[in-house]
Amino acid sequence: MLTEEQIQKNKRRFKILLLKTKRKGMQKLIDLLETKEFFTLPASSKYHCNYEGGLCEHSLSVYDTFLKIKRNFLNDDIYLTNTNIRIVCLLHDICKIIKHPETHGQKSIDIAKRFVQLHAIEENMILVHMDYFAIKMGDILTTDDLMKIHNRNNEIRLLHIADYISSQYLEKVMENDTT
Repeated sequence: MLTEEQIQKNKRRFKILLLKTKRKGMQKLIDLLETKEFFTLPASSKYHCNYEGGLCEHSLSVYDTFLKIKRNFLNDDIYLTNTNIRIVCLLHDICKIIKHPETHGQKSIDIAKRFVQLHAIEENMILVHMDYFAIKMGDILTTDDLMKIHNRNNEIRLLHIADYISSQYLEKVMENDTT
């Protein structure tokens, strides 16, 4: 679905955005993602961006959607920095470099923290970006745990909202040929 040129363009943009965060260790994390084929993996096996390069494309789509939500609905009424936004949007699904991660958000946090320091708000946003599915994925234990995290800060829900809009309304699904 994506051409090699599009995959490479997305890869360059992804790297530039993460390096702009100036987080120590970011280049090493990017190197790991490259080694683990993050830039050519699909985002999903049968749902959104289920084609070569889809995972990187999805991450960039979530980033762009988050910025549109912020600009059009929130103005500057949130305290998240551009760095926070880049980190959570671009790293929320890096767990998918592992074939079958036991958890989702927590595994993405664990991979990122091997190389870069994450702020508490970033960890919480990544942890619960799948909202109630985070319970099913084993990232959190109960609905009460999810609500406690949400209640810490209104911004925590924004990654979930951007991810949901991107994956359910904006991104393509490549239909499998069943013939």
